[in-house]
Amino acid sequence: MQPIIRKMRIEDAFAVSHLSHQLGYALSEEQTQTQLEAVLTNKEHTAFVATMNGAVSGWIHAFKPLYIESLPFVEIGGLVVDEAHRGNGIGKNLVEAVMHWCHEQNIPTLRLRSQVKRKEAHLFYKALGFEEIKQQIVFQRKLSQ
Repeated sequence: MQPIIRKMRIEDAFAVSHLSHQLGYALSEEQTQTQLEAVLTNKEHTAFVATMNGAVSGWIHAFKPLYIESLPFVEIGGLVVDEAHRGNGIGKNLVEAVMHWCHEQNIPTLRLRSQVKRKEAHLFYKALGFEEIKQQIVFQRKLSQ
């Protein structure tokens, strides 16, 4: 059965939160809903879900970052496919939905970042035609509020 790809809706927050936990992101449903509301109301972002038999089986979020030193591109901010449905083309369909959005935005470059330890994800992205262009180290500093 082919997944149905559609725009993400606020009602998807529970499913999106549940799937995010499979990759180790521990936002609550309420926190996910807050983030989702911000994404869905920002024209520089897009998000889609894949459904199978009416249940969300995967999601993708992409956005247009703005850098002084780079031409416009779209970046995939998150992609998760339910562990029980991986290998069935859902991730590919979700990436294709974002690629279509890139064309609508007249932006010819799609990027993503992937943790070094996600070797299977790297193979998936390479099979879709992505190529590794650099490696980075991410730094963070917590600021007092």
